[in-house]
Amino acid sequence: MNSLNRKKNKVVAIRSVLVAIVITLGGCESYLAVDMPHNQLVPEAVFQDDALANGAVAAIYQDIMVSRTSHFANGGDNSVTALTDVAAGVLLYNLNSANVGEFAARNWLPDNDAVNTLWASAYKTIFQANEVLDGLATYGGVTAALASQLRGEALFMRAFCHHQLVQLFGGVPLVLTSDYRVTQQLPRSAPQVVYDHVENDLKEAVDLLPGDYSHALDERVRPNRWAAQLLLARVYAYQQRWAEAGDAAAAVIGQTGWYDLVPIEEVYLKNNHEAIWQLFVLENSRASHEGAQALPNDALTTPPRYSYAAEVLDALEPADLRLREWVGSYTMPNGVDVYNYVAKYKIRQSPMGERPDEYSMVLRLTEAYLLRAEARLKQGDVGGAIADVNAVREAHSGLEPLAGLEAGAVMDVIERERLIEFTYEWGHRWADLKRWGRNDLLLPIPQRELEANPFLIQNPDY
Repeated sequence: MNSLNRKKNKVVAIRSVLVAIVITLGGCESYLAVDMPHNQLVPEAVFQDDALANGAVAAIYQDIMVSRTSHFANGGDNSVTALTDVAAGVLLYNLNSANVGEFAARNWLPDNDAVNTLWASAYKTIFQANEVLDGLATYGGVTAALASQLRGEALFMRAFCHHQLVQLFGGVPLVLTSDYRVTQQLPRSAPQVVYDHVENDLKEAVDLLPGDYSHALDERVRPNRWAAQLLLARVYAYQQRWAEAGDAAAAVIGQTGWYDLVPIEEVYLKNNHEAIWQLFVLENSRASHEGAQALPNDALTTPPRYSYAAEVLDALEPADLRLREWVGSYTMPNGVDVYNYVAKYKIRQSPMGERPDEYSMVLRLTEAYLLRAEARLKQGDVGGAIADVNAVREAHSGLEPLAGLEAGAVMDVIERERLIEFTYEWGHRWADLKRWGRNDLLLPIPQRELEANPFLIQNPDY
């Protein structure tokens, strides 16, 4: 937040649009750079033009994926996906980094650069979303239908980032404007206050966003109504609001024209029918930051960056197809040391000039099934819960369906399925352990933020 506030010159409100890029009919690897006079771009011009306004929103997603180290949401070195799974103990980190080592030891310091990236990048995206919301409201020159869609996307991204911040830091500043004079000295809001605003943003986004992917030229790379609905289901579940969580998840599952559980080998392919929202990397040599980081590099003599912890491997039955498809084995040149690395993504590096076949997965249908299973179980519908778990197992594991389980055993199965399905995917394990009362850890507020804003109070024990 205050990382952004330090950039309080006149161009801050149009930072996104300086790279105003929109997806073209050629696909996600092709872009249309908006041609405008240098030094003459102002918010009023952006939000009087449909193409520029659309480019301002498209640039938010571009900014997330432009570097593997600079954003919490891109699946790279300093992402929620990597860091929180290391902290939750389901990933082992095999290289040397003091920052990541603090996550492995669950002993973070406020000056940890990775902690700062998680905080600052989330607030950067919130700030960009607020720029769009403020510009649309202030200038009003965008076509009504497009303005509604762009407002929905901006509300979704603001909610998405605030939600992640609460999981990591507890109470955080609630930033609802791009005016740095308001945001630069905001105090932390209580988690429930943040959740309430996240819920409101997502409810409005559900009403505003399209139910298809026409706004992304049929690529699943911009959030739509069902992405907002799934995130809303997650937010309800994290607050133990099971009836609402189940209803929201069911709404997504019901979109059978768009979504279905796919075979295990297709889960991370771009635009597959299980994908609800994906992101793509703006580098010809990468398909996803996850694949580039997790898959071993045979040209080096170092181990894979991450490997599965025993807890994950022990949860996989020998006949489970996910053991074959998602767990790789790498033997070091010494012929002795063996690492069970994350093989969910198959492409480490794409040939130059070729479109990759994988995108980074953010939201997928499996989460809707497992959230509804948990919601049904909490409301006494054991049979319905088992049916939802079996749907996932049938699609991905090749194992026999479950039957005749008591409620406690069903919860154990749900937990095991979430562990297997979501390791190295969006920090689900960290958040699950929190909401199940097994992890009360919070990251420290970054030191530079405390120094910039005297109204911020550090978390306990730091």
